[in-house]
Amino acid sequence: MTVAKAPLQTMIMALDAQRAWRVVAGSCSGGGAALATTADGGKTWTKGSTTLRRIVRLRPSDNRTAFVIGANVTCAAELRDTIDGGGTWTSAGTAGAWFRDPKMSTVVRAPRASASQPCGKGAVLDLAVLATASARVLCADGLVRSTANNGVLWTDVARVDGAVALAVPTVRSAESYVARLGAPDCAGVQILRVQPRVATSCVETSIPLVPGQIAMSLIEGGGWLAVGTTTMRSTDDLVTWAVS
Repeated sequence: MTVAKAPLQTMIMALDAQRAWRVVAGSCSGGGAALATTADGGKTWTKGSTTLRRIVRLRPSDNRTAFVIGANVTCAAELRDTIDGGGTWTSAGTAGAWFRDPKMSTVVRAPRASASQPCGKGAVLDLAVLATASARVLCADGLVRSTANNGVLWTDVARVDGAVALAVPTVRSAESYVARLGAPDCAGVQILRVQPRVATSCVETSIPLVPGQIAMSLIEGGGWLAVGTTTMRSTDDLVTWAVS
């Protein structure tokens, strides 16, 4: 099975089993970036506002406070902070942050304005930030790579055919998980621990026709999965999943 892939167009960042933020990425040319928050496990969502045309990273501290990085009207990268759940925003610089470049899908920006191409000429589908100098990426060819020096050197972690999204558990940052399409005996999204390789679950669901619509966020004891406009949660260490 050939899996269509694209950098994330949907993002989800969970705080715990009840609270999460969700983003529609938008684009530099067409705009359309949007975000929302939930405090009831995804049953209801409260829309926030954003003046960015495209969003490439979201980092929440709680259900009211977060920053986003994205593109303005000229597609230049900007960081904006909110303390009211996305109602209002203030601008700040991007020099201290990791993010996928909104113009170039092959480029990752790191703190102190350093830039790298961890996937070579291939696109970076997803970015998981671990610390100021450390991050992991998922490349379009299924390769998971890691850096501990602001992207100066990237090393291979593993390759997973069909991987479309990447997540690192908040309590076990040495581990990496991917959401995978086209896995044998899984008619939907397989959740796979990359190293050592263990398939934790198969989420039987319809897959969006447009790539980039699957995202994952892991918390202690479970995780959140966005598939198109559908949100799912696991509260049993990724064994089973249920629609919110």
